[in-house]
Amino acid sequence: MPFIIEKKKKIQGQEKSLYYRGDFTWTSVFDQRRLYETREEAEKDNNVFHRDVLDIHTDGRGAIVSEDFG
Repeated sequence: MPFIIEKKKKIQGQEKSLYYRGDFTWTSVFDQRRLYETREEAEKDNNVFHRDVLDIHTDGRGAIVSEDFG
């Protein structure tokens, strides 16, 4: 099951899901997300973002969900 990096962000007053594309870019288009073969690969990219700002966990789809608390 592939893994993705996802975060929730308020945009114009609405909470949106943003998906990591790679190269420090995010997209709201699910089909443009970057897929990882293993959790370890996804965590390596996710570690670029500060752990004190992002929380990481898996959801039912096998996604790594990063909640932005900042």
